[in-house]
Amino acid sequence: MFGWGWLLIAWLCVAIGMMLAWSRYSKTKLDFAGLLPYIGLVAVGIVFVLPRLLVEYEEGGATKLGLPIRTYGMFMVAAVLSGVLLAAYRTRQMGIDPEVIYSLAMLMTISGIVGARLFFVIQYWKDFYVPDNIVATLQKVVNMPQGGLVVYGAVLGSFPVGVWYLWSRKVPPLVIADLVAPSLLLGLALGRVGCFMNGCCYGGFCSTIPPAVTFPAGSPPYQRQEELGWRSGMWLKQEEVANEKEPKVVIAYVAPDSVAARQEVRVGDVLKKVGGKLVTSLNDAQEQLTASTGAVELELDGDRVIRWRNAPPPQRSAPVHPAQIYAALDAGLLALVLWAIYPFRRHDGEVTAIMMIVHPISRILLEIIRVDEGGQFGTALTISQWVSIGLLLIGIALLWYIETQPRGSLVPARA
Repeated sequence: MFGWGWLLIAWLCVAIGMMLAWSRYSKTKLDFAGLLPYIGLVAVGIVFVLPRLLVEYEEGGATKLGLPIRTYGMFMVAAVLSGVLLAAYRTRQMGIDPEVIYSLAMLMTISGIVGARLFFVIQYWKDFYVPDNIVATLQKVVNMPQGGLVVYGAVLGSFPVGVWYLWSRKVPPLVIADLVAPSLLLGLALGRVGCFMNGCCYGGFCSTIPPAVTFPAGSPPYQRQEELGWRSGMWLKQEEVANEKEPKVVIAYVAPDSVAARQEVRVGDVLKKVGGKLVTSLNDAQEQLTASTGAVELELDGDRVIRWRNAPPPQRSAPVHPAQIYAALDAGLLALVLWAIYPFRRHDGEVTAIMMIVHPISRILLEIIRVDEGGQFGTALTISQWVSIGLLLIGIALLWYIETQPRGSLVPARA
C-alpha cells in the first residue's frame, strides 16, 4: 500500500487527472507548472515518509500494522490547501498569474513549518533536550505528528523567504500580501481546530458548561493538571476574604466519577489541611496534593476529615476554556472581513495592515485565557503577546506609511 505501492499509483492517477483538467481550463502553462511541486511533494511523502510512520496495534488478538491518521496533521494539510486555493482564486480574479501564489506558497509553507517548529522547540527546549544523546534530542525535535508548532514562529520563518521570492520575481510585495491575507487567517482558523483535536494551546479552568470542555487522560491539559494535583479529582482556587489577611483555598470543581465525589467533597468547601499539614496558599495545596496521590487525607471546613488510598485518577481533565475554538472563530471571522474589504481598498497593503493591527490585539486577549505559556522577560506577558505587540506596531507603521501615498492599486479590480 505505502512506499512504491498502490497508494503511489492511485496518487499518480489523480495527479494526471488534475493536470488534464487544469490544462483544459488554464490560460497559461505556468498554472500547470505550479502544480508540479505539490504533486512531487505528495509522492515523496508516500514513498519515503509514510512507511516510517507505520505502527503496530492489537486487533482481535492479532498484531497488525497500520498508519495512524492524526487530526492535527489533517487540519494542517487542510489549512495549507484551502489557503493556497483561496489566494489563487482571488489572484486569478485580479488578472495575476496564479503560478506566483503556488511557488510562493511552496516556499513559505516549508520555511513556515521549520520556523514554527524551531520557535516551539526553543520555547520548550527542556522538554526536548536529552542529556548526552544528540540523536534522541533530534528525533524529538523532528517528531511533529502530535503537534508542536507556533503560529508566530511560522510568520518569522516564512516572511523573509516570501519577501525574497517576490523581490527576485519583481512582484510588488504589498499587492501579493493583500491577496494572501485572508488565506493566512483561513489557514490559521483550520489549524486551530487541529490544535483543539490535539489538545494543545488549551485555556484555563472554566466552571461554566458550555463553553467549558474536558480532555482525556494523556492530553496536554490533563498532563499539566496532573502537576497541579488533579489526580485527586479536585480542582482548587484561591479566594480573597474580606477582613482576613490570608486568602483561603476552596474546592472549585470535583470530577463526577472520582473518589473525591464519592466521599462527598463539594464545590465551595474550604481546604484547611492536606496530609495533616496546614494549607497556606494555592500553590502549597497543589504541591501537597501532587505529592500525596497514593494516600490522601483532607481536612475541610467544619472539621471534616476525609481519607482515601490508591484511588484511580479521573478519566478526563478538569473543564477548561476551549481557547483553540475561540481562536478559530476569531481567525475565521477576520478572514471573512479581509475578504470582504479587499475590493474597497484604497492602497496596496491596506488589507495587510488591517490584519496586522486587528489580529495581534485579539491574540493578546486570547493569551489571557490560555494557560499553556508562562510570562517572559520578567513580566506576565507571554512570548506570543510580546510578538503581538511588535506586529501591532509594525501594522500601525505600515498603515501610516501607505496612507501617505497616492490612492490607487497596481491591480485595480476588473469588470
